[in-house]
Amino acid sequence: MRTPRARFQMAVLMGQLYVMGGSNGHSDELSCGETYDPHTDTWAQVPELRTNRCNAGVCSLNNKLFVVGGSDPCGQKGLKNCDAFDPVTKTWNNCAPLNIRRHQAAVCELDDFMYVIGGAESWNCLNTVERYNPENNTWTLISPMNVARRGAGVAVYAGKLFVVGGFDGSHALRCVEVYDPARNEWRMLGSMTVARSNAGVAVLGDFICAMGGFDGNNFLNTLEVYDPETDEWSDCADALSSSA
Repeated sequence: MRTPRARFQMAVLMGQLYVMGGSNGHSDELSCGETYDPHTDTWAQVPELRTNRCNAGVCSLNNKLFVVGGSDPCGQKGLKNCDAFDPVTKTWNNCAPLNIRRHQAAVCELDDFMYVIGGAESWNCLNTVERYNPENNTWTLISPMNVARRGAGVAVYAGKLFVVGGFDGSHALRCVEVYDPARNEWRMLGSMTVARSNAGVAVLGDFICAMGGFDGNNFLNTLEVYDPETDEWSDCADALSSSA
């Protein structure tokens, strides 16, 4: 990248990787962003955000890039701001603000809606969840999670949202829950083998993978896998070999 940064999220839009905001390690929150083109192996600058922020949610939806919430320039509280970037006109536009300030929220797209899950207002963790409808530019509070958390991972699988780990304000979490949009309800699932906050979470075939993160004492290099058929987490090698 052109700019060193941490505490950011990223998303893929029209075949390019977008990295927005973050922190440069000198107590400065960033407004700059950049995009990576894998065909030319080059990074290019993106017009600056309207607000400096780190720990914001980033999501692609309807051929636009959305940057949601995040920490304010002083890093003391969450933001309600939501901005959308049009890669064709290369301009930012304001969207309706969130109902609740939040940073370190999990953000994803499902069925043409954007979901912003948990996070924290300042240091108080949230169990609230908001859904954005781009057709009428509105945010709706939907059913809250069972467990308040920030720094959780999220994955979309079989038309549902799986929220993994995070931090509840006191401890890193092992617990996992799933949201069914058809029922507007959350259900607890089998817990991970170890607690993980700020872990990477992704779908691989018919499994959900959780990797790395922080367990409250140590940064992790381990990987574990969730099998929706058995509702169990296990070592990656064991899970994949048993499915072969």
